[in-house]
Amino acid sequence: MEILQQKEKNYTLISINGDLDASSAILLDTEINDIIAKSERTIIVDFLNLDYIASAGVGVFLAHLDEIQEQEIHLVLFGMNERVKSVFEILGLDALLQIKNTKEEALATIS
Repeated sequence: MEILQQKEKNYTLISINGDLDASSAILLDTEINDIIAKSERTIIVDFLNLDYIASAGVGVFLAHLDEIQEQEIHLVLFGMNERVKSVFEILGLDALLQIKNTKEEALATIS
Protein backbone atom coordinates (compact mmCIF):
# COMPACT_ATOMS: atom_id res chain seq x y z
CA MET A 1 0.00 0.00 0.00
CA GLU A 2 1.16 3.49 -0.82
CA ILE A 3 -0.11 6.85 0.39
CA LEU A 4 0.89 9.98 -1.48
CA GLN A 5 0.32 13.49 -0.15
CA GLN A 6 0.43 16.47 -2.46
CA LYS A 7 -0.31 20.13 -1.77
CA GLU A 8 -2.35 21.68 -4.54
CA LYS A 9 -3.55 25.28 -4.93
CA ASN A 10 -6.10 25.45 -2.14
CA TYR A 11 -6.25 21.86 -0.88
CA THR A 12 -4.18 18.84 0.07
CA LEU A 13 -4.65 15.68 -1.96
CA ILE A 14 -4.13 12.27 -0.41
CA SER A 15 -3.94 9.39 -2.89
CA ILE A 16 -4.33 5.86 -1.56
CA ASN A 17 -2.99 3.01 -3.69
CA GLY A 18 -3.49 -0.68 -2.94
CA ASP A 19 -5.23 -2.10 0.13
CA LEU A 20 -6.05 -0.08 3.22
CA ASP A 21 -5.74 -2.62 6.03
CA ALA A 22 -4.80 -2.48 9.73
CA SER A 23 -1.10 -1.83 9.15
CA SER A 24 -1.54 0.75 6.40
CA ALA A 25 -4.33 2.50 8.31
CA ILE A 26 -1.65 3.70 10.73
CA LEU A 27 0.14 5.41 7.81
CA LEU A 28 -3.07 7.10 6.66
CA ASP A 29 -3.79 8.25 10.21
CA THR A 30 -0.32 9.79 10.40
CA GLU A 31 -0.82 11.59 7.06
CA ILE A 32 -4.15 13.05 8.16
CA ASN A 33 -2.70 14.11 11.52
CA ASP A 34 0.17 15.87 9.72
CA ILE A 35 -2.21 17.71 7.41
CA ILE A 36 -4.44 18.81 10.29
CA ALA A 37 -1.39 19.94 12.29
CA LYS A 38 -0.44 22.21 9.37
CA SER A 39 -3.89 23.88 9.71
CA GLU A 40 -4.94 22.85 6.22
CA ARG A 41 -8.59 23.68 5.63
CA THR A 42 -9.37 21.32 2.74
CA ILE A 43 -8.43 17.67 2.27
CA ILE A 44 -9.39 15.61 -0.77
CA VAL A 45 -8.84 11.85 -0.66
CA ASP A 46 -8.37 9.94 -3.91
CA PHE A 47 -9.66 6.35 -3.73
CA LEU A 48 -9.23 5.61 -7.46
CA ASN A 49 -6.45 3.09 -6.87
CA LEU A 50 -7.75 1.71 -3.59
CA ASP A 51 -8.69 -1.94 -4.06
CA TYR A 52 -9.84 -2.86 -0.56
CA ILE A 53 -10.59 -1.16 2.76
CA ALA A 54 -10.63 -2.95 6.11
CA SER A 55 -12.48 -1.74 9.19
CA ALA A 56 -9.25 -0.17 10.47
CA GLY A 57 -9.11 1.97 7.33
CA VAL A 58 -12.69 3.13 7.80
CA GLY A 59 -11.85 3.73 11.44
CA VAL A 60 -9.26 6.34 10.49
CA PHE A 61 -11.98 8.52 8.98
CA LEU A 62 -14.27 7.93 11.95
CA ALA A 63 -11.49 8.80 14.39
CA HIS A 64 -10.96 12.19 12.73
CA LEU A 65 -14.61 13.02 12.10
CA ASP A 66 -15.17 15.15 15.22
CA GLU A 67 -11.86 16.95 14.84
CA ILE A 68 -12.58 17.70 11.19
CA GLN A 69 -16.01 19.08 12.03
CA GLU A 70 -14.79 21.10 15.02
CA GLN A 71 -11.97 22.69 13.03
CA GLU A 72 -14.24 23.21 10.01
CA ILE A 73 -11.96 21.24 7.73
CA HIS A 74 -13.49 20.41 4.38
CA LEU A 75 -12.96 16.69 3.68
CA VAL A 76 -14.07 15.15 0.39
CA LEU A 77 -13.52 11.55 -0.73
CA PHE A 78 -13.75 10.50 -4.38
CA GLY A 79 -13.19 7.65 -6.80
CA MET A 80 -14.40 4.75 -4.68
CA ASN A 81 -15.04 1.42 -6.37
CA GLU A 82 -18.40 -0.22 -5.64
CA ARG A 83 -17.05 -2.52 -2.90
CA VAL A 84 -15.43 0.31 -0.98
CA LYS A 85 -18.40 2.63 -1.49
CA SER A 86 -20.80 -0.03 -0.18
CA VAL A 87 -18.76 -0.29 3.05
CA PHE A 88 -19.19 3.45 3.63
CA GLU A 89 -22.90 3.24 2.76
CA ILE A 90 -23.58 0.22 5.01
CA LEU A 91 -21.96 2.04 7.93
CA GLY A 92 -23.90 5.23 7.16
CA LEU A 93 -20.71 7.20 6.56
CA ASP A 94 -22.02 8.48 3.25
CA ALA A 95 -24.32 10.68 5.36
CA LEU A 96 -21.42 12.00 7.46
CA LEU A 97 -18.73 12.41 4.81
CA GLN A 98 -18.80 13.99 1.37
CA ILE A 99 -18.28 11.24 -1.19
CA LYS A 100 -18.05 12.12 -4.86
CA ASN A 101 -17.49 10.01 -7.97
CA THR A 102 -14.76 12.07 -9.63
CA LYS A 103 -12.02 14.52 -8.73
CA GLU A 104 -13.84 17.19 -10.70
CA GLU A 105 -16.97 16.69 -8.56
CA ALA A 106 -14.85 16.80 -5.39
CA LEU A 107 -13.14 20.02 -6.51
CA ALA A 108 -16.51 21.58 -7.35
CA THR A 109 -17.49 21.29 -3.68
CA ILE A 110 -14.54 23.40 -2.54
CA SER A 111 -14.73 26.26 -5.03
